[in-house]
Parts: sequence; C-alpha cells; structure tokens
Amino acid sequence: MGRMVYECDGYQMALDLATEQCESSLPRAERAKVAFRAAYALECAFLIAPERFTPYLNAFLKAFPTVKNRSVHRHFGKIMAILLQTKRLIPTPEQASLIAETAALWLSDPKSRVAVKVWALEIIKLLAPQVTWVAEIFPDAIGMLSIDPTPAMTVRLKRLRT
Repeated sequence: MGRMVYECDGYQMALDLATEQCESSLPRAERAKVAFRAAYALECAFLIAPERFTPYLNAFLKAFPTVKNRSVHRHFGKIMAILLQTKRLIPTPEQASLIAETAALWLSDPKSRVAVKVWALEIIKLLAPQVTWVAEIFPDAIGMLSIDPTPAMTVRLKRLRT
C-alpha cells in the first residue's frame, strides 16, 4: 500500500483518510480500520522517499494534533520523530510546542499502546532543547514510564539513559 501511495502520489489522499477527513457512509469501526491502514501506507510511502513528503508537511503538521484514532498515533508519531531527527522539519517555536503537547498527551494517556508511547517519548526528547517545559517534564516522563515497563519500553529507556 505504501508503494502505491508513493507511485501514485497519493500522500494527500492517505493523509485525509488517516485523519478521517473524507466523507464516508462506513460505520465508525470500519472508518477507524481505513484510517489505520491509510496511516500505515502513508508511513511506508514516507520511508520509501522522505523528500516526496515535503509538499505535505504543512497538512501533516496541521493534522498531527487533531488525530483521535490511537492506532494512527503510532504511524504519525514515527513520521514526526523521523522528520525531527533528520531535520526535515525544523518547527517554529509555536509548532514545536504544539507537537510536544500532543506527544505529551499521547505519552500520558493510559490507553496509548507502547509503540505510541515510544514515538511520543522520542518526539519529546527531540523537542526538549527547543521547548522549555518539555525539558522540565522529560525526567518525570522517563520516571513514569520506568514503573513496570514492557520489554519494548525497557529497551527504549535504556537507549535514552546512555
């Protein structure tokens, strides 16, 4: 699916489907499945050719804090973390604060899955130098996640501490 998004330049369509912006008569549960698959395809297309994602950065930035589907959070979090790591996205202070706030909400949500929390933590780590309050909460976030962590979270926490 990601290759199809890449080859057909379907980034905007995948983004709209992932954020449930398209009109649909599908039941809510089916729309959620479509959103998840679209987010997965968007992530795969992004990984194939990150430079092809550049024209859609503003739409992605606008959509990032509005996504409610927790399954989509994982893919959007990974895309955002990679954008920040590679400096393909250098957010303004306002954008950085909004991205960090969104990641902090995902991180503190008890219903968020481990993969979502891993990417949210990575985003927070990357934004800590730019957003004052993020640098202040980062040690507390690590402490919170260190309480009875899953194996995946244990590995991520070890990487952060070294």
